[in-house]
Amino acid sequence: MAHDIQWLIAREEVRNLVHRYALAIDSRDWPAAIDNLRKALALAPDNPYAHLNLGTALVLSGETAAARSEFEAALRLAPGLAKAHYAMGILFEEDGREEDAIDAFREALRTGADAVHPGYGFFSENTEFARAITARGVTFIGPPPEAIEVMGDKVSSRIAAQEAGVVGVPGTTEFLTSADEVVAFAEEEG
Repeated sequence: MAHDIQWLIAREEVRNLVHRYALAIDSRDWPAAIDNLRKALALAPDNPYAHLNLGTALVLSGETAAARSEFEAALRLAPGLAKAHYAMGILFEEDGREEDAIDAFREALRTGADAVHPGYGFFSENTEFARAITARGVTFIGPPPEAIEVMGDKVSSRIAAQEAGVVGVPGTTEFLTSADEVVAFAEEEG
């Protein structure tokens, strides 16, 4: 009986800490979010979602090494947790480990995710990554590789926009190769 009461008190405390974590995340108070989840994990260390959320808060605060450890803990406790596989893929991406990232994204799909969004970093602008993902049968949320390629530099982007009838600010459709060309363009266009 006393054990049951202690368990209920601990469970309610974990619920309160997770609620405080959510409020801290909403207000972008990463240290408070991290502190609340660490306290919750001290009471319930086998909760994979607490590890996942702590990893997310650690990423947001810039502590990626600690975040990786939390995502790995979540996966040890719940190997089918698609969000943790996806999070590991993002961390692999940031480390430049493309094959590991693709494998993690594939595992996220196998365990319940529907597709992969490349985030806003390197992979979102990487034609090879988009091609590698789609070649492996993974749905890529983002522009097709050909569009990434065309928009990969200012000149090809400007040419594509002009061909589509978009009127833009003054610019050139050729790469400038000298300071004299830049000065001449500025004198002509203002």
